[in-house]
Amino acid sequence: MNEGFIQFGDIFRHNEREYVFLSQSEVVYAALILGESVTERVIKAYERLDKLKSPQKNNAAYVIVVLDTNEFKGRGAHFARTDNTDHQTTTFDKIGKLNKEDCLKIKEEIVSEKSVVPIKLIEIVKALNVG
Repeated sequence: MNEGFIQFGDIFRHNEREYVFLSQSEVVYAALILGESVTERVIKAYERLDKLKSPQKNNAAYVIVVLDTNEFKGRGAHFARTDNTDHQTTTFDKIGKLNKEDCLKIKEEIVSEKSVVPIKLIEIVKALNVG
């Protein structure tokens, strides 16, 4: 793939990290794609907090969507710091696209009642026709 037009669910590489593009307003919103081992550790940490009934389980650090798209299967799209300035760019090295199911799961997570992403991102994604 190459630089150019990018939309919800596209995967891009920036500073040797992979991200799922979510939206862009005055900032770029993207979810970092974690490696499989980090994804597993985040899931286990969340499960421990859930068993303890800890309110910290609703912290963005534990919010991921495990991807099913072939190239990224078993890796998590991480929602902490979706407006992180580390991935602010005007050009994108687009390297892939999530499948429809993953895009729907991500949209559902973003617009859920317990969403931990910025309000501006929720508003933008609610209006998107995904799938």
